[in-house]
Amino acid sequence: MASAASRFRLINLREMYAHRGRTGTSLGVVAVAAALLVAIIGIYGSITGSVAAVSEGLGGDANIEVTSVADSGMSQDLVAELRRQTGVASVAPIVRQPVGVGGDRIVVLGIDAGIRDVHSPLANSLQEQIGHGLPTDGVIAGPGLGVKTGDMLHLGTWTERVAVVVDGDAARALNGGRFAVSLIGIAQRLTDRPRQIDSIFVVAKPGTDIAQLQSDLRTVVAGRAVVATPQFRSVQTSNAMALARYSTLLVGAIALVVSGFLVFNSMNMTAAQRRPRIASLLALGGEPRSLSGDLVIEAALLGVIGGLIGIPIGLVAGMVAVRMLPPFLVQTIDAHIDYVVPLSALPLVLLATTLTTVIASIIAARSVLRTTPIEAMAGRDISDSEERDQPLRRSVGVIAVICLAAAALLAVSVHDQRAIAAAALCAAGGLAAAYALQRWLTRAAVRVAAAMGSSGILAATVIKRAPRRAWATAMTVALVVAVGTATSGALTNMTNAGIQTVSALGDTDAFISATTKDMIPTGPLLPDDLAARVAAVPGVTTVLPVQYAYVNLGTARVLMEGADARSTTPAFHAMTPEVREQVSRGDGVVLSRQLAKTFKLSVGDTLQFPSATGLHSARILQVIDYVTLDAGLVAISLDVMQRWLRRDGATYLEVQFARDADTADTMRAVREVVPPTLSVYTGQEALDATRGIFAQIGVLAVMTQWIVALIGAIAVLNTLMLSVMDRRRELGVLRALGASQTQTSRVVLCEALSLGLVGGVIGVVFGEILHYLGTVVLGAATSIVVPFTLSLLTPVYIVTALVICLAGAYPPARRAAQLNIIDAISDE
Repeated sequence: MASAASRFRLINLREMYAHRGRTGTSLGVVAVAAALLVAIIGIYGSITGSVAAVSEGLGGDANIEVTSVADSGMSQDLVAELRRQTGVASVAPIVRQPVGVGGDRIVVLGIDAGIRDVHSPLANSLQEQIGHGLPTDGVIAGPGLGVKTGDMLHLGTWTERVAVVVDGDAARALNGGRFAVSLIGIAQRLTDRPRQIDSIFVVAKPGTDIAQLQSDLRTVVAGRAVVATPQFRSVQTSNAMALARYSTLLVGAIALVVSGFLVFNSMNMTAAQRRPRIASLLALGGEPRSLSGDLVIEAALLGVIGGLIGIPIGLVAGMVAVRMLPPFLVQTIDAHIDYVVPLSALPLVLLATTLTTVIASIIAARSVLRTTPIEAMAGRDISDSEERDQPLRRSVGVIAVICLAAAALLAVSVHDQRAIAAAALCAAGGLAAAYALQRWLTRAAVRVAAAMGSSGILAATVIKRAPRRAWATAMTVALVVAVGTATSGALTNMTNAGIQTVSALGDTDAFISATTKDMIPTGPLLPDDLAARVAAVPGVTTVLPVQYAYVNLGTARVLMEGADARSTTPAFHAMTPEVREQVSRGDGVVLSRQLAKTFKLSVGDTLQFPSATGLHSARILQVIDYVTLDAGLVAISLDVMQRWLRRDGATYLEVQFARDADTADTMRAVREVVPPTLSVYTGQEALDATRGIFAQIGVLAVMTQWIVALIGAIAVLNTLMLSVMDRRRELGVLRALGASQTQTSRVVLCEALSLGLVGGVIGVVFGEILHYLGTVVLGAATSIVVPFTLSLLTPVYIVTALVICLAGAYPPARRAAQLNIIDAISDE
């Protein structure tokens, strides 16, 4: 053990320190990949963790939660009905409504004495700090509101005195301490919903069959509410984030694969540079297995250190990203988002980086293991053994065929977020196929280089002598180009398809809502007389009330839209004229393709819809393309929606101007009659905001695309620098025979250009395959038709490949040109 440690310290650690640039580069790319993974895990862990914290803070020991279908609430009379049921020990009704306070969003909670039986963290904290009774006047403020006892708190249109401020871990964990608690009656007054509650927590008697009790309670509520577990909101949020989470994790995995390629190059460079020492150790009786093991341990050390560097960077990046989440995403989350990272995920990230670097080093270690002392001392590149590797390549080729076939099968047979795995399988299969075809790819690079004149012929000889290294360089370029082609192509196609579904927004002159233009106008409701006031403005011809609401269809959260046939909202615009009239008359509903697929429904089927007024049946008239983060969309007549949900009014208004009206003057006049707390914006502004939402979805993917390009340039630089150092003596002889510095540098540049061309073409072909697969996968995941169109940027990506190669080749070419002839010839 002592001798092994000494050998590792004298050879591996010394070499790592001597080549600090290469070591630092490897550590850097591994750290970037680790940081990306940690940031992604942190973002989605924070979203789901914050919702779970609110559910746990309120639910406590409750076995069942009976919750309202929509934010209009459910009748308080249900409390007495549930309390009478066999198996129910206690019930705790709760009012739970978000309210705007000074530009922030807090939650107003209304509770009664029943909350004590739930033994939730909030109930325990209140009992410890204020005793058993609740203030009969005023509210209990959370520590996150920044108020003190006696202050006046402005909650929506009401102002209430702060009776007491609670503190402690439980209070801070609940919605980040941003809450106001009061008796149910006070909360109902503050939210303008008399005798309406949002949830009822049910504690079962010991020994009660919970599943049977849930079934009994569903019979009692008869569709007027949803019966579920207290954790169902966390599941809803997790499902809503599934597409974004899987997509970004896939992007992080791609960054990890690219970093593995760089480590692969680095380990091959290490093995080649240590050839004299390896030869000496082997000649002196050293064990090849020990030397190859040291190389693997060195790679593992790179993975561990790189991961340890990247994890804190990822934690900070995730924290910044959570604070910058777009409004449309924050709106769908029923809690204030606190930064929460699942600590159990950090060791997994460290394990992933370590395994990546270890796997990347295995081929170099394997070549050391199979190298004889004579081969090493003869100066042969130990990383290249064509004949030996043929059986391995055949096996890898079989794996490639299996992966590609599985990817194709998965893409056409799985029609949800799981189809994203097809892209990962396709990427793995493509890389495996490229390895199996290594001989033909390097031959293509040799022919391309040979066509570049005398310098190219020398470059072709270099490629022929080190085919594995040349293949790794070409594949690095191919991977960069493929990621760019597939990412931009698929995202562009999805964005265009998504925008096409909402293009009708631009046909409306003005919108009025209580939310900003980059949010879905689900509430609060607009003033009752606002439509009449806007209609009276000169130049306004039509004012159409529309209502959006999030509703619980079973345990799935669905976006519901109510309007009439004249509406230009995307959902109604997507209907046929006949269906639009039928929906307006209340003859049925229209579902998004995503929702229809989730519930296995089609045109002509009947949808059982729970509501505040009970269970209703609605015939499905049409299925349309519509993108939502939730389970999908239900489009219905506004009158029917208002009756079912007992939610009169509108959440936004569509306003059309007269054709001869001055748009700017009319808009100015409309803004004058609209309260300043509401938003007024044009249809074009709404469309542009929607475009921005789709663009935000791909921000992380585009950012990773540039990171991958940078990593690729560094990998090319490393590989070509290895080529220069490995051919130092040959280049010295070339200079001694009269070659100029320019001619010598051209050899390196020709090698880079040939590998760049071959890699660029492979990358474009493979990228377009991934691009096509990406449109299939995104179409399946979003349940809209995403048409495949070839990217017009394909020539740009080939040029980018050449630029990356030339950028990576410049330093080695300059070094080759500046070689000292005497030192180079005396080398080795």
